[in-house]
Formats: sequence, structure tokens, C-alpha cells
Amino acid sequence: SFAIDFALGRSAGGMHVENLALHAGNAMLLFAVVRALLRAPNLRGVVREGSAVWCAALAASLWAVHPLHVDAVAYLTQRSMLFEGFFVLAAFAALLRSHGACARTWQAVTVACTALALASKEEAAALPLLLVLAQRAFCLPTWRLVAARWRFHLALAATWSVLIACVALGPRNPTVGYATNPPVSAFE
Repeated sequence: SFAIDFALGRSAGGMHVENLALHAGNAMLLFAVVRALLRAPNLRGVVREGSAVWCAALAASLWAVHPLHVDAVAYLTQRSMLFEGFFVLAAFAALLRSHGACARTWQAVTVACTALALASKEEAAALPLLLVLAQRAFCLPTWRLVAARWRFHLALAATWSVLIACVALGPRNPTVGYATNPPVSAFE
């Protein structure tokens, strides 16, 4: 995205506006995901429709203004965090849609969004597991039904290869990890 910005001659101010638009889009996507989670099959009858909308609006509003997320707008280099957040939320939205019509299509979208989240930022490493757990918590009443979707879960696990490839092929950065000066052990 930075290469596109530079090619278009965008200024730093324009890039901040772009980050702000991505952040606002993520907040709207979070609203949709929370509302869908509260309407999911395992919660039917537990949360009223009106309450689901208000809870989703409150969660998205608090998330949008929380300082940990606002840094992604203030610091241009945190755009990777904005993309990771978008693809994580999109993966959850697609997962929830995969329990309705066009299940295979939505499963493919879930896998693609998971791979893109892992390509965006390493912090998404737990996403394939979280999606399986969310499926059980919100959509499927038994672990047996979760196990029946093993091909889908295998495809989700395969997205870890994207993360492995990105880390293995990415540039080495001496300021990340334990390559410190003075040297620090993993235990320390």
C-alpha cells in the first residue's frame, strides 16, 4: 500500500487520511461482527435484537477511540496493523456467514482472509485456532459437529504456511527479538 501511495505522489497527510479511513472501516466491520456474534445460533434467545445492536455499537465505538488502536492512524508504519485488523474481522464475519447459505464459498473467503491477516502481521498467528474455537462457541452446539468440518480446519491450519513464508523470506531486523545490545537471553 505504501508503494501505491508513493506512486500516486501522496503526502504524509494523505497517508494519514487513508489510515483514518481504514480505521473507520475496521470499526464498522467490528460493529457488524459483534452484532453477528450476538445473533449467532448458540446465542439465539439469549440476547435480544435491540440489545445486540446497542452492544455492537458500544463495542465498536470504544474500540474506535481506544488509544491502542488510534496509534495505527497516528503512525503511518502501523498500516500493517490496520490491514491485519481488517482481515481478522473479515475472517470472523466470513466464518459466521459460512453457517448459512453458500457455506463453501464463505469458508473459502474465511481461509483467504486468514491468510491475508497472517501476511499482514505476525500477531495474527493464533487466528486459525481462534476461528475454530469461535465456531464452537457461537455457531455449533457440539464438538462433534466442529470435528465434522475438519477439511475447513485443515485449510485454516494451512494458512500458517503464509506466515512461515513471510517470516522466512522477510528482511532481517536486528532491533526485533533478542538481538539486543547488550545481548539478552530469552529467559531474561
